[in-house]
Amino acid sequence: MSSMQSVESDTLEGWMEGALLLTIPSGTPVRVLHAAGSPVHMSASVVRTERDLVELRLTHPEDIPVGARLILELPAPAPPRAVAIVTERAGSFITARVVRLPTVDRREYPRLWGMVSLRYRLAGGHGQTEAQSIQAWMCGAQVEGVDRMPDPRMDVSATGLAFEDEAHVREGERVLATVALPGEGGGWRCVGRVVRVLPIPERELRTSASAGVGIATHRIAILFDSIPDEATAAFVRYTARLQESMLLGMAPRGATEE
Repeated sequence: MSSMQSVESDTLEGWMEGALLLTIPSGTPVRVLHAAGSPVHMSASVVRTERDLVELRLTHPEDIPVGARLILELPAPAPPRAVAIVTERAGSFITARVVRLPTVDRREYPRLWGMVSLRYRLAGGHGQTEAQSIQAWMCGAQVEGVDRMPDPRMDVSATGLAFEDEAHVREGERVLATVALPGEGGGWRCVGRVVRVLPIPERELRTSASAGVGIATHRIAILFDSIPDEATAAFVRYTARLQESMLLGMAPRGATEE
């Protein structure tokens, strides 16, 4: 696979010269989420690490292509979650470059990370008031504006979304959005209210140019103000699938089978 050396430390040493020094003991169990298409949770163990690279052995081989973005859920005392890009694949072994270490999630319940195709723009402008553009949008009319298309891997719920992008909106503003979900179709028009725009800490903005990952500067959360019933039902089904996948990923293979 690679020339990475086995590690002995179990601490995250921090950033140095723009690269992450990620040191996790060999054999440490890791949960892996691959959110492309239908979300898949997998069990894996650390083989070795070197700076921002981690080599994993999947408990059960899965079809994960080079270039896929993964979310790694790590045990203490390592950071609880990391975003990584697959750089090599050989059978049950994958090597991934860690490009992000999000801050600790202090929610009572874990985030449901999934994949949502989202296009959004600020309501109003181009000769229309906010209310006029919202009414036209929900009636299916053409509304002028430039869409933002953030990374589709985001925090999903039946009532809203949290994603990362540049700060083109402010808290309290309303956005016109189009959403689609894996396995559910979509293209639904909806209206959301921006409830949070927080800068991403500078230390988390560091990324690897070789991974081809752009840099988002803020975490943005929106709550749906207006959304078709069909879309709400689809979000409920999709979040249920995410929860089921997460529970299956935590259980030993076969534990949920007859």
